[in-house]
Amino acid sequence: MKFWIPNAVTLCGAFAALLSLLWAPTRPYWACNALIAASLFDMVDGRIARMLGAQSDIGQQLDSLVDVVAFGVAPAYLAYASGLHSMQSVWNVPLGILPMFIFVACSAVRLAIFNAESDSTAGEFSGIPTPVAALLVITSVMTWHEMQWAPFGDTWFLAVVMTSAALLMVLPLPFQSFKSFKSRIAKFSYFGAMAGGVTMLVLQLPGGTVLFGFVSLYVLRGLGAAIFAPRT
Repeated sequence: MKFWIPNAVTLCGAFAALLSLLWAPTRPYWACNALIAASLFDMVDGRIARMLGAQSDIGQQLDSLVDVVAFGVAPAYLAYASGLHSMQSVWNVPLGILPMFIFVACSAVRLAIFNAESDSTAGEFSGIPTPVAALLVITSVMTWHEMQWAPFGDTWFLAVVMTSAALLMVLPLPFQSFKSFKSRIAKFSYFGAMAGGVTMLVLQLPGGTVLFGFVSLYVLRGLGAAIFAPRT
């Protein structure tokens, strides 16, 4: 029975993703918050499984299936509803479906690679995790609603963010795992930034903008480390 406790938490993420799909066309900011909740469920389900000694192959597969929906399909549809649908059409097919498809496809490939291999080795990910890619898209939409900064309201900006996040999932670049920190300061900074952004959202402050800055710094730091790493 205890094996279903973390699985139930994982399925809560699926429920949050469905809420996001329902809200995306009419209440996009609510949809963003639903996906933030899905990412929190994704953060804790594995920890709960380890704490209870309830890890299982079924749980691992279920987590990946839910991730395809919560961090692939749902953020892609959110971006489409938030502006990509307004891109011109070719043969009655909006061009906005291209970055949408690329994002979903790369999410599925990233998760398939993760399941087929031991993806997190030596404290590193190969490519950014799907929740990080999703958060880049989600928080860019939130930043527009919170701050009304011109670039974030541009359809092409959203398409570039989405396509870049998609490619970063499958490129074989090393990114530090959230499970391994070299210092307590780094660990405190990571969890502090996440907790601060979520707390700001609860208080109806621009937490999405804070989270966008945090996720962007994580990605830029990883890219910088990959580009400037000493060659052997």
